[in-house]
Amino acid sequence: MARGQSGDEFTLTFAGDDEPDGAAGLVRPRRSGRPSVSRGSSRWRGPVPWGAGALALVVAGVLIAPPAPSPPGWGLVTDLSEPPRVAWEQELPETFATQLMLLPSRIVLTTDEEIIAFERGSGAARWSVPAQTPRCTDDGTRLVCVSGRAASARIILIDPMSGNVGVAVAPGVEHAAAIDDDLVVIRTTGSGYEIGRLSDAAVALMDAGAPVPTSGGPTSDTSPAGADAPPAADWPALWAVAVEPGVPDWLPSIAVYGSDVLISVGRVVDTDSGAVEPQGLVLDAATGAVVAEPERAVPGWITAGWRVYRADGLDVYSGDGVHTVLPANQEYLSLDDDPDPDVLIALEDTDPERSEGPPIETVARSVETGEVLWVRTGEWAVARLGGTVFTTDGAQSVRAVSEETGSEEWSSPRLAGFGCPCIGDRNVIAGWAGAQSGTGDDGTFIGLDVRTGEQLWEIPIRDWWNTVVPDGDRLYTVGGTTLTAWDVR
Repeated sequence: MARGQSGDEFTLTFAGDDEPDGAAGLVRPRRSGRPSVSRGSSRWRGPVPWGAGALALVVAGVLIAPPAPSPPGWGLVTDLSEPPRVAWEQELPETFATQLMLLPSRIVLTTDEEIIAFERGSGAARWSVPAQTPRCTDDGTRLVCVSGRAASARIILIDPMSGNVGVAVAPGVEHAAAIDDDLVVIRTTGSGYEIGRLSDAAVALMDAGAPVPTSGGPTSDTSPAGADAPPAADWPALWAVAVEPGVPDWLPSIAVYGSDVLISVGRVVDTDSGAVEPQGLVLDAATGAVVAEPERAVPGWITAGWRVYRADGLDVYSGDGVHTVLPANQEYLSLDDDPDPDVLIALEDTDPERSEGPPIETVARSVETGEVLWVRTGEWAVARLGGTVFTTDGAQSVRAVSEETGSEEWSSPRLAGFGCPCIGDRNVIAGWAGAQSGTGDDGTFIGLDVRTGEQLWEIPIRDWWNTVVPDGDRLYTVGGTTLTAWDVR
């Protein structure tokens, strides 16, 4: 799939001499093993006819202050015994929000036309950088974004605190991430893709950092800061690897986790149906050598991290770099407080001609013996909390079943499209439920008691949420053109 070579050069141009007198450069981070995390670029392809796409769940990264202790896993917040309360709101530009990232003291949001930062505590707008359909990664201290495509592509390195930027003209580059002083990029070539580690490229961009306007529109042949195209320079590649081409309209993604470079490229896996899957590649960050060619590598959509599907298990990388290995056949649940379970939960296809319910079943197996413990036909497992597995059948309801026996503990009355991704604490599971209150709003976000199924609260939603980011005692959502911070404590 891939072949490597070293010593190549990427010819790029970067902003250097145009830095205004007295402009502060970008913060130069210490060399560390913290990952550069990709957040975006893939599409959710799961079987979610009950409306799960309405609620894109993203597990956040670095916290401002340590939250109250929570169990391991994802989709978890501190306390949902009461409905979330609005801490602040910010109106966004009339463009589609594509990514939301949490960094120390900052929330960074990308839209089709710009990259925007807000103060996490107050919601105050701090800076914005014009960009064309930006795709960003971060390592906690730096944002690396790619703006535009083909000949108009630019690499933008941003200091999240000051908003200072360095810009490089980067024809063909699709995605990029920082690793120490370097950048790892994936670019389109005439024969497919090429991944390369560019020596000292991050340093060059940091040294070129200059303040940017607090607002502005998209750009094409100029840098986001509006400067003229800077002089050319060569960034030598420490290594480069050629990769087979993918589907042109499916943007490839890249991320760095410790010593691994993760690559995801969309490819057609069924010529009859045209089905596309994100195929994976894992490279050694130091040498570019191929470490693994997993079956699939899914960048952040349901979460801010990645899911790498191997024959012997599933690697889950969270937004802050925590690496969790799930055993083979363990379904990735959108909410899970037990990522090292004694019971495997899998989804398996059944006869598509079934007259009742969807053609799928939830199957539970013992991790120790592989024995099938129970089967729920026509139901999808969507979450696990405190030994209870939650399923839905596509008929606008949710069921709670025992993880050990599969026996039904309760089922909800039919709701207006309840579904996951969900969030939860030890006692409450919350998710989208469609319009319930008759107010004419787009829907409601409801909390159900994990033990009884009783509805504890509901929040009318003015605009359909397309992003939800749990962060300990805070919850961040994007609905329509509104970014909202909620207190959940």
